[in-house]
Amino acid sequence: MVVDHQCWMRGYLNAYCTDFGIALVSREALEKYGFVFKFGTDPEMPNSFEPSEAWFKRRILRDGGACIEVDGVIGQIVHLNVPNLRQMKVLIGTPIHESKDYAMERWLENVSRFEYPADLFLVDNSLGTGYVEKVKGYCAKYGITNYQIEHLELPFEQDKYERIARSREVIRHKVLGEGYGAWFTWECDQLIPVNALAELVRISESENYMMVNPNKWARENPEDINTDFGCCLIRREVLEKYGFLLEFGTDPDMPDSWEPSEAWFKKRVLRGGDSYVDLYGIVTPIYHLNQ
Repeated sequence: MVVDHQCWMRGYLNAYCTDFGIALVSREALEKYGFVFKFGTDPEMPNSFEPSEAWFKRRILRDGGACIEVDGVIGQIVHLNVPNLRQMKVLIGTPIHESKDYAMERWLENVSRFEYPADLFLVDNSLGTGYVEKVKGYCAKYGITNYQIEHLELPFEQDKYERIARSREVIRHKVLGEGYGAWFTWECDQLIPVNALAELVRISESENYMMVNPNKWARENPEDINTDFGCCLIRREVLEKYGFLLEFGTDPDMPDSWEPSEAWFKKRVLRGGDSYVDLYGIVTPIYHLNQ
């Protein structure tokens, strides 16, 4: 008569509840039992509406019906703490380049299906502005309206790592200037689950991590795991302290090239007394596209 799936309680990840968060209730049960209490008509009836699910199931069993509570039948269940999650205003900010056009349309389709409400900000560092119009067409195709694209014209000879760092600096100023609580850095060649951002926000808030960075496999070799900013939630607090423009020679620990800029950013976070976590298996699957 009732198949009731257990799920973890919001705010208490080790405690399970068996209310009707996810349950299949047969028509036969609904024909016999309702949810409006008539207090005092049954000595076993609860004296408040709070345990209504338990009372519904108890009446089924008392009258000879069947009810089962199951665990693990449904895969990952993300129990959103909506009041807390929605307090964090998040910007999905991504540097883009025409060289990644092989993945861009599929990525924007992924963006369009995301569960957590967030704005999208793209910084195009291609040569010229032609690619911007093509990306706008992709956004229109998948109904994405809450986005902005800014073109950043950079010298032809500038290598990709510096281009990415300078694009990220534009995004950082966007986050700080428009009141966002966090930046979700998500590379445009990675496809991820639609609940990924909600899960990273939950972890960041519950454990007070300034950065939550899931591992993913390297595009060139799936056997290699990397922890760059391909898919990472970065809180506003550290973006206020640290940027992405390297000033070579000003710090003995600073790298001598733009390539390890993510590692340098994380090193400064730890050195400044804040915390971040690299996680494996929290966001899965992550498809790192190479064609």
